[in-house]
Amino acid sequence: MHAPRQMLHARFLAFRHPLGGRPVQFTSPWPADFAATVQALRRNTVSRCAQAGSASG
Repeated sequence: MHAPRQMLHARFLAFRHPLGGRPVQFTSPWPADFAATVQALRRNTVSRCAQAGSASG
């Protein structure tokens, strides 16, 4: 599996604003290429687990 770029993403960030001290929060969904890479990795993992299960059976 080759990812098209570095796969680093924060879905949720929260911190206190450095000047005012009030809490701030940000949310962001996965970018499309990130989601596609995660789905491909999950499919690959499931198929490898299925293959390992049938080989040991």
